[in-house]
Amino acid sequence: MNNNRRVSALGSRILASLLLALGIAGSAGATVVTVFATYAGSQQGVTVRDAGLVQQLSFNTGLDASGITVGPNNNLYLSSGNHLLNYSTGGALIQDFAFPIPSITYTDVAFGGSVMASYNGSQQGVSIRDTNLNQLNFFGVGLNINGIAAGTGGGDLF
Repeated sequence: MNNNRRVSALGSRILASLLLALGIAGSAGATVVTVFATYAGSQQGVTVRDAGLVQQLSFNTGLDASGITVGPNNNLYLSSGNHLLNYSTGGALIQDFAFPIPSITYTDVAFGGSVMASYNGSQQGVSIRDTNLNQLNFFGVGLNINGIAAGTGGGDLF
């Protein structure tokens, strides 16, 4: 049963990533070239797929990621537990930032000119970070957040 939920969650993530990419690309008049999605459970990693969802590459991260986004140079940013991680599309770990309080959990990550991450735990809010994962700003929201998205203007946050 648990594996069925993980497969279902993976399918939902791939579909959501594709729809998000299509929506953003459609508004810009461009076409989708690459879709990125995370695997959880026994296959902890990232899959890189073409617009037809044919897998081009996959790599193991060793973690259950709760969010994934693409930044400059197609670098990937992932949220997992109290970690924010930056990977190359080839699977090389570039940066791993761990929040010093393990009970703080990053729930999602988005890119809109900066890395934006939602978090829950004893603190609930959003952290705004540069591409090296240094914190630029943060704000509390006072409620549990399970997702985040950046607007097309870069400064908008949803």
